Amino acid sequence: KISAEVFKAINELKKTIPDGYEIGVARDLSEFIVDSVDDVLKNLILGILITAIFLYIFLHDIWSTLIATLDLPTSIIATFILIYFAGFTINVITLMALGISIGILATNDIIILESINRHIAAGESPKEAAINGTTEVAVAVGASTLTNIMVFTPIAFMSGIVGQFFKQFGLTVVFATIFSLLVSFTMTPMLASKLLGQKKKKNWLGITKLKLIILIKEKIDSFFKKFDEAYDEVVIKYKSSLTWCLGNKKKTVLGTVMILFFSLFLITLVGGEFFPYSDEGYLSINVELPPGARLEETEEIMEEIAAIAEKLEVVETLFITVGGENKGVNEGQLILGLVDLSERDILTRDFANMIRYDLAIIPGVDIVITEESGGPESSADLVINVTGPEIGTISSLAANMEKTMKEMDGLVDVDTSEKLPSPEIQFIPDRFKIANYGINSSDIYTILRASYEGIVPSLYKEGGEEYDIKVRLSEGDRTKEDTFGEIRVKTTRGMVPIEQLGVVVFGQGESEIQRHNRQDLVEVLANVGSGTMGEFETKIKNAIDEMDVPDGYTLKLGGDSETKAESFAALFQALFLAIVLTYIVLAAILESYVHPMTIMLTLPLGLIGTAMGLFIGGQTINMFSLMAMVMLVGIVVNNAILILDYTSVLRDGGMKRRDALMTASPIRLRPIVMANLAIAFAILPQALGGADAGHRTTIAVVTIGGVVFSAIFTLYLIPVAYEFFDRFTVRGRAESPKKDSVNNRRLGKR
Repeated sequence: KISAEVFKAINELKKTIPDGYEIGVARDLSEFIVDSVDDVLKNLILGILITAIFLYIFLHDIWSTLIATLDLPTSIIATFILIYFAGFTINVITLMALGISIGILATNDIIILESINRHIAAGESPKEAAINGTTEVAVAVGASTLTNIMVFTPIAFMSGIVGQFFKQFGLTVVFATIFSLLVSFTMTPMLASKLLGQKKKKNWLGITKLKLIILIKEKIDSFFKKFDEAYDEVVIKYKSSLTWCLGNKKKTVLGTVMILFFSLFLITLVGGEFFPYSDEGYLSINVELPPGARLEETEEIMEEIAAIAEKLEVVETLFITVGGENKGVNEGQLILGLVDLSERDILTRDFANMIRYDLAIIPGVDIVITEESGGPESSADLVINVTGPEIGTISSLAANMEKTMKEMDGLVDVDTSEKLPSPEIQFIPDRFKIANYGINSSDIYTILRASYEGIVPSLYKEGGEEYDIKVRLSEGDRTKEDTFGEIRVKTTRGMVPIEQLGVVVFGQGESEIQRHNRQDLVEVLANVGSGTMGEFETKIKNAIDEMDVPDGYTLKLGGDSETKAESFAALFQALFLAIVLTYIVLAAILESYVHPMTIMLTLPLGLIGTAMGLFIGGQTINMFSLMAMVMLVGIVVNNAILILDYTSVLRDGGMKRRDALMTASPIRLRPIVMANLAIAFAILPQALGGADAGHRTTIAVVTIGGVVFSAIFTLYLIPVAYEFFDRFTVRGRAESPKKDSVNNRRLGKR
């Protein structure tokens, strides 16, 4: 909104500026923000459409698909009520939360609709099926929803930077989940009772006389028939393989554990970073000349760099500044804007590496190239803080660290924050002399400040505009050492040269003094040219351990690395809290302390999928992938809840443990497959390219990998684990004595 107003003002200004002048935009990050929001919004709509198509393939019924498709936007639109009252806006985070919620929202509808359809197929009326089908899975749906809420609530209240990022994300998912449960228990069964199970009219859509329509219907019916035959074959093979797993528990568990360890090995290969990479198309080239360099010299170097950059086709905009706030005239910055990502075949980070070599021919200057990455700004990718009581020792340690890091392949722009001393004039007043002349130190300070920095005694008015009149020494006089001593100070005895009032010292002074925790600080800086931050953090920590560091001095990672460590710690706390809350909820709903442990075994199964998703998708361990892992806690347990809840219902009806498992698992296979594939397909658009795709892609690949692989392993490992843990429950022990009594009789016969 602000950028739109700025552009409106620019267009107005263009009408009034003199000929020969132009107003241009050097950098416009609002365009990136707008594109990001548009991409997420499109993916949200695309996710709903893909989910609808997927449900139609599985349900074979246009009305069931219509019910589920209506429920999704209903839940999402209702979510905006709580988003509004929470004070959130429509942004990348809230829209991404809604996009990820699509599959989760569809899960409740899938479970309820599948149950209702199964009751209708058994001969019940639509109204009876709606009541009985919903009641049958009410506990499973409620438990699944509550586990999601228990997981996303801690995400919303994490501390630090990560908490600021994910407060809106976590609460938006919670809001959507609450409305999803409400809609699933009210709107879904109501529509199902009215629309499902009705006798089909002979006239299909009233236009079956059209041959094209008849042909399409026949093709669809043929596809559904083949689909059902293929699914029935899958169920048969699943029953057979499940029987083998229950008969070979040790082999099943051992195989799963081996795959889990292999997944942990894959995680060590993917590397780590704070934020996933996002290509915003902007580069900042920061240039520093030796202290004392004149403004014209800096400008000449900046023009030389600009001439090199202008020759590159992918450069669209170019903006130079020399000096500026908190910078000397020996420093300059060049901002490059690249053409849109769709119009170039090189990423911004690769372009940065390329232009580094082109600029290496410029002698006598320090050049550091940084990129807009979508994350919080930092002075460099890697920052090592060297602190201690004595600046000389700190400088020596920093120089050794700099040398070590320059030898690491993949690191670029290695430098320290220590600036070379700048020319400096010190005046040390003689208190006895200035007292004799009837003045004090502040009088001398005032005249020196006026001479070199300048004062504004008046204004100049012209054409309705006012301009400051600054009075100070000319540039030539300000740069001459001899001039300083000749500056005259007004005293009670007349005008006196300043050199008669104290001592004038010409030397070198610190350009910048850095402090950290009340100690002197020098930073060692580096950017990652190739590889990941995680691998270089490990190398740097090893190098620090090998250094001989005196007592009282420290070298440690700062900047993004320090923030990443704090954020990861907060995410792991949220993960632990999510696991504890999930167990408490499951124990309360299942009225058991044992079988929640059975369900929680799905969590390491989700880790298998996470590792596979990261490795196959080429992503890293970062803030968003870890957040997705926390999300999976509330998702992957739902499969086990479906199986064990129905197993418990069958056992309440008098069925034995093994028979109940062999009956419940194949029946729940369909909703499990539908629910997990719905989540995967709904989030698939989030993995597609576009502005700021890095964040969405990371979450998408972790979630897709987690739900798909955990579902596969859950279908086999959870029944095996259920039989083992059930021996520790009251009902499980009630079945065991019969087996024991048979063994006792056999022993008695012997």
